[in-house]
Amino acid sequence: MSGLNQVEATNGLTKLNWVAQRWPDRGRSKVERAISANPSRVLPLTLRVAIESGDPIGQIAAEWLEAHPDEHLARLLEPDIPYLTTALREMGAVVASILYEAVTYIEEEGSEAEERARLANNLAVRLSALGRREDALAAIEEAVEIRRALADTGPDVFRSYLAQSLNNLAANLAALGRREDALGAVEEAVEISRALAAARPDAFRPDLANSLNNLSNSLADLGRREDAFAAIKEALEIRRALAAARPDVFRSHLAQSLSNLSNRFADLGRRENALAAIEEAVEIRRALAAARPDAFRPDLAESFNTLSARLADLGRREDALAAIKEAVEIRRALAAARPDAFRPDLAQSLGNLSNGLADLGRREDALAAIEEAVEIHRALADARPDAFQPNLAGSLNNLSARLDALDRREDALAAIEEAVEIKRDLAASRPDAYRPDLAFSLHNLSVNLGALGRREDALVAIEEALEIRRVLATASPDAFRPDFALSLIILSNCLADLGRREDAVAAIEEAVEIHRALADARPDAFRPDLASSLNNLSNRLCELGRHENALAAIEEAVEIRRSLAAAHPDVFRPYFAQSLSNLSNCLGALGRREDALAAIEGALEIHRALTATRLDAFQPELALSLNNLSNCLAALDRREDALAAIEEAVKIRRALAADRPDAFASALAMSFGARGAILRTMGRHLDAAESFCDGLLVISPPFLALPQAFAQLTCKLLRNYIRSCSDAGIEPDEQRLTPIIRKLEEIGAIERSPEDRS
Repeated sequence: MSGLNQVEATNGLTKLNWVAQRWPDRGRSKVERAISANPSRVLPLTLRVAIESGDPIGQIAAEWLEAHPDEHLARLLEPDIPYLTTALREMGAVVASILYEAVTYIEEEGSEAEERARLANNLAVRLSALGRREDALAAIEEAVEIRRALADTGPDVFRSYLAQSLNNLAANLAALGRREDALGAVEEAVEISRALAAARPDAFRPDLANSLNNLSNSLADLGRREDAFAAIKEALEIRRALAAARPDVFRSHLAQSLSNLSNRFADLGRRENALAAIEEAVEIRRALAAARPDAFRPDLAESFNTLSARLADLGRREDALAAIKEAVEIRRALAAARPDAFRPDLAQSLGNLSNGLADLGRREDALAAIEEAVEIHRALADARPDAFQPNLAGSLNNLSARLDALDRREDALAAIEEAVEIKRDLAASRPDAYRPDLAFSLHNLSVNLGALGRREDALVAIEEALEIRRVLATASPDAFRPDFALSLIILSNCLADLGRREDAVAAIEEAVEIHRALADARPDAFRPDLASSLNNLSNRLCELGRHENALAAIEEAVEIRRSLAAAHPDVFRPYFAQSLSNLSNCLGALGRREDALAAIEGALEIHRALTATRLDAFQPELALSLNNLSNCLAALDRREDALAAIEEAVKIRRALAADRPDAFASALAMSFGARGAILRTMGRHLDAAESFCDGLLVISPPFLALPQAFAQLTCKLLRNYIRSCSDAGIEPDEQRLTPIIRKLEEIGAIERSPEDRS
């Protein structure tokens, strides 16, 4: 590069970067030789080239400087490395580390101590940007210690620096799951910043807004939703005024607060407001990223991630999927260049992509996305278990849900068991941070065990989850009562499965009581949960024969969900249809057959409309409504209509089971059983026997693989098949029945024959 002017040298390095992008080894060696020849001239130019033309020149330069540490070079480079950068993250960390190591901590008041604190603070920021959370925490703790001592001497400048470091400390503590400690740090930062801003608003209002922004996040992490909302509203008011006066400086900060405001609105159930806030943030960040991609593409990806969640909250599933795909695309490119910094973000977006695909009924694609997320988190956790084991456990939770949706129940159980094991270890070492996560995984473990017919084990798991959540809810009701109520619902289901019906009712009544109190205080956020609890309460009361009480509960659930569906049809119409179906069952049990028919016809109408727009997502629900419609029509002696309805259900479920037998075999077998029952009432015993036999053929593979999970359905089909064969005057197919009967006898579902017992 000697002999070239500034422009020529920059163009030459740009060409070398282009070579390195296409032929990494060849380009790397050329860049390294150029730096080695004249580092004080070439290294500053690499910063500009990295920002303008991207990787890998910034990484190559950082590696060179790390191998040849030089305090003079580091001081030369430091002012030109922006905090918001992708291409220079490694260089920022190397420079900060060299300068930090070069300055000795002077335990006296004065500029030397503040310089050490400044460098420690900067090092923490740079390390955090690379995902090195533990190292970042150590650095920021030193910065806080020094600045606290300096702030005691009085000058405002030292107090403002202390607030800055306390904010960074809070962010690092939160990233490591230390929520209470994070809140303490940021509350101190707010107190300092508020006092400074009151005295000198022009100088310190930006710092106050930053502290309030972080305070909102910490309060939200602890479930203090209204307090979190108040904090972000105040931060937004300040930042909107600042951005209006100086957009180039403060628009990015405004977008950050808008993104957080969206999350706070969502926490309070204000879905439209949440969407409007994140849409404004996306608009700002899209413009910023277009002008300065190196600085703002990561923030844009984060906003797309949040936008996807807000769209999904409003039932706009296709739009949500488009948004999360854009986030994944950006983060995949970022992670390819900087895996340590961006692979965790990529894995997070892949998890959200999986949820979006699942919402649209694309179960296999959803599984593929979460499997990639698990693979990333497993690799990260192998390298840095303390930092990434919690993320791995979270992805395993989602993997279990995706596998369960495909009826791969044993695989789903293995995934959730691994998640529980990880979280149990984490909670043992850091209970305050990870006991809530352990309870969450135990909750899901219980659901999986119940689906496998392992009812006692399911009860043990949910009781452990409830024990944790009861303690948490007592100490921090705002944060943990909602989770406690959700686990009470699962407890109720487990107790009902074990025949402990009175206990099951007591558990769901407690859940209803909690959800009613929460909904009275925050209706937008918790009326949906109240309706869910009432729905389950109705089922439990029906099982006890308390049909009038059950009817009152389901009617209240229907009323709530009807109003929710009127306001947010894309979100709540499926749940409204579910409650109409349960209302139909309850009315049928009371002998109000015409009313029961009207209710299920309402559910069916909704499911037909939903299926017309999103076939993959709602065909299973349509088939279920047809199944229930058939039962209502049969109860009214409208047998031909009942047969037509169940034939349509069989047709849908046959197609679903052909594509995904693991997911839909049991549903198809139930419809075959329902069709057989109708045919028997019509005196068509041979056709009935054939239908029950079809059901046995479909259920046989999953039953033989997981007998406890499918024993009840298999027994029912078997009894009806044998009875219909007898009515038709034909012999049952012994060859097909023998392995099924033996397995049922083996698990004690039916009594062994005398010759077997002997």
